Formats: sequence, structure tokens, C-alpha cells
Amino acid sequence: RVAGMKNFSRVQVLVLVAALLTGPTHSFEASSTSSLAVHGVSLHRGAFTQDECDAIIELMKRRPAERDVRESESVSRTNYFDATDARYSDGDGKCPYEWIYERVLEHAQAQPPPGETETCGGFKGAVQWGFDVGKVGVREFSRKLDFVLLHEFEGSDFFDWHTDTKPGDSTGRTVNVNVMLSEPGEDYRGGGLQVGELDVRPRRGDLYFYPASHPHKVEDILGGRRYTLVLAVAAEAEEDRARGDYWARADANFERITTGADGKPSVKPVSGLGGRKRVPSKWHLLFGEHLLALGKEAEADDRFADSYAATDEAHQYAAAFDEDGQRLVAQGQLGASLPFF
Repeated sequence: RVAGMKNFSRVQVLVLVAALLTGPTHSFEASSTSSLAVHGVSLHRGAFTQDECDAIIELMKRRPAERDVRESESVSRTNYFDATDARYSDGDGKCPYEWIYERVLEHAQAQPPPGETETCGGFKGAVQWGFDVGKVGVREFSRKLDFVLLHEFEGSDFFDWHTDTKPGDSTGRTVNVNVMLSEPGEDYRGGGLQVGELDVRPRRGDLYFYPASHPHKVEDILGGRRYTLVLAVAAEAEEDRARGDYWARADANFERITTGADGKPSVKPVSGLGGRKRVPSKWHLLFGEHLLALGKEAEADDRFADSYAATDEAHQYAAAFDEDGQRLVAQGQLGASLPFF
């Protein structure tokens, strides 16, 4: 998974290698009692019937299949993609996705049960849309969608830790709306969804939302075929994301998942379910990229360093950087040597 890196700098390659070396073998499981809201996830069980799941798959497979393999980004899957005007609804029943949007809004706008204000992700839920989801109709909601997408994972497909947006990327992406269309354990094996520490465990027909800025991954597929529908929600302007503290909350989430009990970046193994595990190196890497996009270069460098320290090869990386730094010192380039140390 490190192919296609010849145009990367040595530091970029080392960061990516460090992250990849701590992939699936270092996943961090959340306990079954973890609050969904803490992780920014809104899960709605059984929002779609079995027949409706089949209908969605059939509908999306009318789109051309596009094989998406980007080994340098640890992605392997097949996409059925619709970014055409066909995704827009005028509320007249002509849009093929209109009934799906109606169901999504029905759940997104539902008042949560008492005591579960955050968990259900309604008007004041943990999920941030970039607009008041409680006040939009189908027509307006459809125009908030960057695209509609069917993901197909089979064989040994995978999608490693990533985020779908970062500051200043001009995508406007805010929320991922997903529908699980396959039954885990029956239709496919492996392929678990993790959003940060949380193992979401969606079943067929479940609807779930989470911020596009939060690190998430699909574990390697071990067999069968896994289908999910993705509605990529986007704000109309960057100001909409800033106005809702979108990036401040993304910062807070990164801090939470990468910080240990001692208040420092977590780079050493910690006790968890199934023994000693590390916080994935790539969480630190993604946090660094997020900070870099905000223009916080010094803080980003610290997080990139943490991404090396959070690997089993930390001492080798440290020795390699020390060697480079010492070489620059010997050449009289003291300022240039400091980042390496």
C-alpha cells in the first residue's frame, strides 16, 4: 500500500509508512457502552426495510461502475456515483432518490426520546450539518448534496483511516449520511465501520450520520460483498461551517481521541479490549494535516512527530531523524536541523 509515492518527500513517505504500519492490527475498539453522541454519530436502527435496501442497490447500480483503487491512500472499492442534476428533487416525485431523502429527513428531524437529546442527532444533536436540518424540505436538502454514491466492497477491499474534508478544501462537506444495505456476518465478513474509537456495527437497513471531518475507516473485507449508500452533505459556503463551530468541534474530537489519560498525546500502548493496543498512528497524522490546513504549522509538526512515536518502529524513526539532524549540524545548518530533532 505504499505504491505511487515516488513524488513524495522523504518526510511524507515516512509519515505515510508509519501510518500504514499501524493499520488494522492496531485498531482501537470502543466499549459497547460508549455514547454515540460523544463520537458524533447518530444511529437509527431499521430505518429502511430489506426490500428497500434491495431497491436502493438496484437503483444505484444503474450508474456506471468505477473501480477505485488508490494504494497510496489505502483505498480499494467499487463506486456507483451520481453527481448529476438527477440527484436534485423538486418535490414532484420525479427524482429517483426523493423517497430516500424523505426517509433521511424524517429521522434527522425527529425529536429524540427523553434523555437522548444528543444521541439521536436531531435539532441539537452532535452531528453538525452546516444548516438547520430541522427546517429544510426535500427540495432544499437535495441541493445540499455534493453527490450520491453506492460503495461496493468485496474480496480484500478496504478503506483505511481518513477524513472526507479539512479546512479550506472548498468541498463544503459536513456530514456523511449512510445507509447499510448488507447484513454483516451473512452478506459479508470483516468490513466493520469505525468512527474514531467507536465500532458502529450497523446492520442492514440502519441509517447513520457522522461528521465528514471525523477519522473513520472500513476494515478489510474478508469475504462476501458489502454495500452502503452515501449521501455527501455539504454546506453552501465555508462561512456556514465556521459559523457552526464545525472546525472547533473537529479540533476537539481530534484532541479527545489522540490524548491519553495524562493529558498528553497518546503514543504508547494502552490497555483495551483484547489486550494492549495503540491509538492508531494515522489519527495523529490526520490531526497534523488538519492543523496544517488551518495554518498551524508548529502544532502540525508536533502531531506528525507523534505519528512516528505511536508506532512499534518509533526508535528507528527517531534514529533516522537524529542522523539527518546531526548531518545538517555538521554542515552548519543549525536552523534547518531543528525540525529533525
